[in-house]
Amino acid sequence: MKPTEIKVKVTTHDLKTGIVNNPFLCPIALSLKRMGFVHVEVRSCVAIFTNGSMDYRRTLPPIATKFVSAFDRGLKVSPMSFSV
Repeated sequence: MKPTEIKVKVTTHDLKTGIVNNPFLCPIALSLKRMGFVHVEVRSCVAIFTNGSMDYRRTLPPIATKFVSAFDRGLKVSPMSFSV
């Protein structure tokens, strides 16, 4: 069975409230939490999260890994979308 594709949309609000080097409160994690996911953790190349009944572990696409790296280094990043 093919896994369900999840569209992640990082907003300006996620960027403003995200915390550098915090895998639980970075902009991508905040975006997933806004979608109703809980227990969210985002590392440099993977996102781990659950919706309460199903656990997900998804490899981040290159655009997202570059975003995580730039954000954690304090570089300017912009709102973005990607699918996992």
